[in-house]
Amino acid sequence: MGDFGAIVTFLVLVYIRPQEWVSGFESLRPVRLAMIWALLAMVARVRPRAIEWRDLLRTPHDYVMWLFFLWVAFATPPMWGTFNANRALLVFYLATVNILKDYRRIETFLWWW
Repeated sequence: MGDFGAIVTFLVLVYIRPQEWVSGFESLRPVRLAMIWALLAMVARVRPRAIEWRDLLRTPHDYVMWLFFLWVAFATPPMWGTFNANRALLVFYLATVNILKDYRRIETFLWWW
């Protein structure tokens, strides 16, 4: 249940929000823990092939997303504040794109969504 389980758990936590139903569960920051789990599973050798730097810029969509992220960060006056505000979105994009590598995973992810 490595990286794919983490991204599905993240999806469930974001949309169903059980941390808002149970008092005290939100203090554990389960959404952040699920994303850390996904990133660690992505980087570790849990997958058949570990992530490499070239995986971050594999498709034209990746280039567009990186350029858009950089443009948003540099086009606003408080650059580091904007970078920090949008960092979670970039991490979610990178994790999701790198974890959903085959059609079976994409189909199962969309079913969960």
